[in-house]
Amino acid sequence: MRRLMPVVGHVQSMSEAEGVQFLQFAERVPQSFRYSVSELLRPLLARAPDMGQRLGDAIRRGDVLGDGSTRVWAGAYAGATPLQATQYAVSLCTGTAADVALMAVLLQFLPTANEEMRAVLQPLESELASAITCAAPTLSYVLTPTEN
Repeated sequence: MRRLMPVVGHVQSMSEAEGVQFLQFAERVPQSFRYSVSELLRPLLARAPDMGQRLGDAIRRGDVLGDGSTRVWAGAYAGATPLQATQYAVSLCTGTAADVALMAVLLQFLPTANEEMRAVLQPLESELASAITCAAPTLSYVLTPTEN
């Protein structure tokens, strides 16, 4: 891992398949290193704004499994393209319980002090809260970070 991490910082772009592999790698990283892994992914998502949503869709399809990889993706996506990440989170609100779980993780990483984010989220606050409340029985693992 110590040899791979610095190399990733020099990569200029990645395909969706490479992004999925990176998130699968992130699942194996100890929790204390996940922020660093997310920070490596962030500039790649900033350079390819649609990649954040494509990786989110890969998580939804089950191509990537695990709390660690989901949190790495959410942190990188919310940091790289916060407005797009916010809009994607809102689009997950009316989906399946798994979609709402993904939305709940992504909402934790959004920079809500940002005026643009609040402009999107505030009018939908009751809908978002309702979706999370309805899915609460399946969200306990999302709202309580796991220890490695």
